[in-house]
Amino acid sequence: MLGYTPYHMFEVVTNGTPHLQLFDEAIRCKYSGTGKPYGKAEFDKWLANYDAIVEIPQFFIEEFIEFYPNAKFILVERDVNAWERSLNNTVKPLIKACRSFPMNVSQYVDHYISGFVALHITFEDVMFHNKGMERGMEDAKRDNIAEYVMCMA
Repeated sequence: MLGYTPYHMFEVVTNGTPHLQLFDEAIRCKYSGTGKPYGKAEFDKWLANYDAIVEIPQFFIEEFIEFYPNAKFILVERDVNAWERSLNNTVKPLIKACRSFPMNVSQYVDHYISGFVALHITFEDVMFHNKGMERGMEDAKRDNIAEYVMCMA
């Protein structure tokens, strides 16, 4: 509608295993220290065909601000309790499904499901401080507020 080509979780999922693995790798490299954090070259290669990024920036705020100083950021204001309800209605069932049959078994025989499960378990680990969604929710809410304040500064 606005003439942009957006990259959203929809694109991550529909672009297949390579995009699931790239996103998972980028998050793990930054937050788990399992490799060299992505630099501008890696982000440019991954996101080359897109000129609007949705959801993904929450994991790479500092990098995107540094690497793309002329980018426009749209900050969405949202009540933290509404955000928590949204997570409980969307993310929680998805993570539960990833940890349950049949996905937890299918991941060993299907590369796409393996990438999908790995990425969502990584989301849970990072967003909820390796405590799981239930025990890590208060930490996630604090992070959400801190990121908002940082963006407003």
